[in-house]
Amino acid sequence: MNSNVIHNVRKYPWGWKSQKEIRRLLIQNCPINKSLIMNENDFLLGSTQAYRTIYKRFCKKKDFTKTSYTTPELSLIFNHIMHLTKPIKYKPIHDLRCKILNSWIEVGNANSNERLLGSWDYNHIKYEFRYSNCWDVYVGPFKQKAKVFYKDNKGRIYIWEFEKCLMEINSEWSVCNINNILSQ
Repeated sequence: MNSNVIHNVRKYPWGWKSQKEIRRLLIQNCPINKSLIMNENDFLLGSTQAYRTIYKRFCKKKDFTKTSYTTPELSLIFNHIMHLTKPIKYKPIHDLRCKILNSWIEVGNANSNERLLGSWDYNHIKYEFRYSNCWDVYVGPFKQKAKVFYKDNKGRIYIWEFEKCLMEINSEWSVCNINNILSQ
């Protein structure tokens, strides 16, 4: 991490960027793609629960590499930031509003701490070895990504990015970025 990022995480230990910078992210991600492959209500309920769970774990400085709801890269960043900052007093979040900003499909593996090397689902690998034909045209892997806007009861805003594998049945969503901290 460069010195500017370290300064920001010390100044803004939860959010990692100023509200002004996060508002710029919001402007860049306003149009929602209506071709969502998800139940919006279920996704928003789950993403709200994910926010609360991750916030609580962050405040209590618990290791993120042991969780299945964040990607390996984000888990390592969380652990590094927690090492650099003072503990945040945990206060339960009651009034958290969220909205899906956009959703899209990408070619690539969805990442999660519960996957082999962060990217490969063991059952998917078994399926590919068993049923793929070397003459078939390989299509995939595909993942769906979604950006979610959150606003807490103090008016602070956050933009989280989720991803899940579309090559598996009932794949779980993982948080893969928060306020674009991984793109610095």
